[in-house]
Amino acid sequence: MLQFIRDNATGWIAWGIVILISIPFALWGIHQYVTPESSVAVATVDDTEIGYYDFQRLYARRRQQLQSILGAGLLDADDDSRLRREVLDGMIDAEVLVRSGIDAGMRVGDEQLANTIQTQEFFQSTDGFSPDAYEGWLRSQGYSSGGFEEELRRSLLEQQITLGIAGSDFVSAGGVHDAVRLRLQTRTISLLTIPASDFKVPEPTDSEIRTHFDRNRGEYTAPERVRLRYLEISLGEIASGIKADDEELRALFDAEPERFVTPEKRDVSHILLAVSPEADADDATHAEDRLKSLKDRILAGASFEDLARENSDDPGSAASGGALGFIERGMMVPEFEEAAFALAPAEVSDPVRTSYGWHLVKVLAVQESRNATFDEVRDQVLEQYQAREAERIYVERVETLANVTYEHPESLEAGARELGLEIRETEPLTRDGQSESHIAARPAVVAAAFSSDVLDEGNNSDPIEFEPGRIVVVRTFDHEPKRELELDEARAAIVIDLQSNARRKAASELGHSLLEDLRNGRDSEAVAADAEVEWSRFDNVSRTGGELAENLLEIAFRMPRPGTADAQFDGLLDDRGDFVIISLSSVDDGDAASLTDDETHRLRQALQDEIGRLMFDGFIRGRRQAADVRIIQQNPES
Repeated sequence: MLQFIRDNATGWIAWGIVILISIPFALWGIHQYVTPESSVAVATVDDTEIGYYDFQRLYARRRQQLQSILGAGLLDADDDSRLRREVLDGMIDAEVLVRSGIDAGMRVGDEQLANTIQTQEFFQSTDGFSPDAYEGWLRSQGYSSGGFEEELRRSLLEQQITLGIAGSDFVSAGGVHDAVRLRLQTRTISLLTIPASDFKVPEPTDSEIRTHFDRNRGEYTAPERVRLRYLEISLGEIASGIKADDEELRALFDAEPERFVTPEKRDVSHILLAVSPEADADDATHAEDRLKSLKDRILAGASFEDLARENSDDPGSAASGGALGFIERGMMVPEFEEAAFALAPAEVSDPVRTSYGWHLVKVLAVQESRNATFDEVRDQVLEQYQAREAERIYVERVETLANVTYEHPESLEAGARELGLEIRETEPLTRDGQSESHIAARPAVVAAAFSSDVLDEGNNSDPIEFEPGRIVVVRTFDHEPKRELELDEARAAIVIDLQSNARRKAASELGHSLLEDLRNGRDSEAVAADAEVEWSRFDNVSRTGGELAENLLEIAFRMPRPGTADAQFDGLLDDRGDFVIISLSSVDDGDAASLTDDETHRLRQALQDEIGRLMFDGFIRGRRQAADVRIIQQNPES
């Protein structure tokens, strides 16, 4: 998961974010605090040490940020180790960067430093920069003014070097043209899929099962699981349990009669001549003229209902003479509704244009808006009464639950007694949210269940609103660590894996054989007929085409251009074990002339950013290789 974030957060935007937040990071102490323990090192860059406590502070901050995004339970041991190394690599890169700037004679002057400090929001008062706020902040963070200012100089120097390298490239018009030619290029391809599931394979023998298990024992594991005990407060359950007599309900009804109004309703019919919103003006005008003619006939005495049956394009109402029944405001599209509610009974509208076409609207009857009687809306009044009372009780009970379970973190018993709740249990839950219990599988509950406070410390969780109006407090029990399965436990999975591997192998062998035939000039339709499958053709596929898997796109756009009459062929075994043969029949390059000036500008900027990032990465790699970097392994992993 962390690798995915690292791999994808490498563009110029990411570097911009790094630059923008580097000052606040410095303000909050990425590097050196005034501490007597800072001599413990996790790494050295030439003769400069990177302190253990500086590393731990930055690592803790990064971990907290990731947990707030991903959830507390979603960082496993491998992620944690990777995070530690990434933090350390970043600190080493920063040190290498600063030393490069110093060696090149770059400095941050006192005036620039003072201006940066004086504009930070941490140090502002109503009158601007406050020396007292500045000094107070330094004391609260354990800084001396000299130590803080030195660290801020480093941060500003890093920004200067980063911008100087990454922002120094220029992309010519020819470069933009080449980029458009490649990035907007489309290809016509066909796919021939050999499904692995079509192959019959034998049941593996006991010997094969044992051998496979011995060689791959570590792959067959039971995941870490916990079961949860929980207390739940449900707004819906509270509401359904609230009783009220007619006296209370009538008082609510009498206090707010305007809330219980029967809206105006109109019984309408229509004749629709369907016209697409994209239709040209002539088609739209023709439909409007037809409706005007129909209205003239109605005014002359023709039956609206008969004309609707003969002419309306609305299949739902034409057979019944155009009848739509009673409608209220908000039920129809605005243009239709405006016309219907402006007519008198028996009146027919002029032609009305909507997204469906042209309409003639007729109002058959009107039910005026009126205040409802208590008997008519009693159930509605009861629902509102229950909702109002339940909300008040819900808030009170949630607050009580939070206080009691916090004051008694070792058990749910006190909360259950205080609120008269039942302590319930879930089915087993894994870190990836697999559980037969609806509540346990919710992401917020998973995160809490596998958090350090709940899982390791054995405390109750904070209240978790896993659905609107449903709050739980959970605690773990019956914790099962991840473990390797015994052979008998893994047997069924091994059989599936062995048979799946056999099918994959069979599909691959046949696929490579057919691919070879195609490359040797055999007719593609004959090859498909032998395999009893059909080609699927995809025209004008782009590099970002969502209709094809990424691995297929990668191969399709890596294949050389086909000859005048010949196709190019390649293939791969996909994630399902199917062998997919790719036929490339044509390539069409992108055209820079098709872009607007704004699109061309954005593309040039994106290219400059990408080249700048690559230049910066190359610079860092080169400087790091030239430096004497030593990592003290046991300390970052502590």
